[in-house]
Amino acid sequence: MPPVPASEVSDRTLETSSFKEAYSSTEAPEGPMDLGIVLSDHIQAYCAKLTIPWKQEGLPFLKKLQRENMRNVDDPIDDIMQRMWTSALQLRGKEFCFILNDALRGDNAELADSMAGLARGINKLCVTVPPWPPFPPDDLCFRGGGFDDRYRSFFVKGREFRQPTYFATSFSSAVANGFIARSAMVSKVRWLVRIDAVRKCTHVNLVRKTNVAGEEEYLFAP
Repeated sequence: MPPVPASEVSDRTLETSSFKEAYSSTEAPEGPMDLGIVLSDHIQAYCAKLTIPWKQEGLPFLKKLQRENMRNVDDPIDDIMQRMWTSALQLRGKEFCFILNDALRGDNAELADSMAGLARGINKLCVTVPPWPPFPPDDLCFRGGGFDDRYRSFFVKGREFRQPTYFATSFSSAVANGFIARSAMVSKVRWLVRIDAVRKCTHVNLVRKTNVAGEEEYLFAP
């Protein structure tokens, strides 16, 4: 089997990650006030990491995200988190889903507590026990986008690995093709993600409360 190409995650394991340590000692936000605190902490830490001015850019983005959340303030926390995950609001061209996944991918210690709290909230949807979540037709879902050819040798038959970020797929191949068309990268990829027909899966669910209708998003937990 080809060696693992060097990357920011190639030498990391779940057991030694900042995320696992923080996640083990963190609970999901219980309501909008708890969510507001952990969300503010995360956006501030993200801005500090990238030297984005907080008052001029970070804080206005946070307020827009919170106003959007307040439209459904009486919903359960997992519904609120679903809508926030699908928000189209952007901070320097990046949506909330990217900002959270960037922290998970980088396993940044300074973002560990806040990203663990947000993940606990989203995982109230994603991590399930029977009765099963809905599964895609033929147990097959799709993901599309750009691809970095430096890592092509990693993806060979028999390779087992963990995915450090949330992994968004869709029941619809057309949605995946739409994301391929949007990508500015030279190389493109369409992933076919197969659910075991017998064992199924307990760390994925269909995002029903969404700000982007029609995506049929099927979201895997980190």
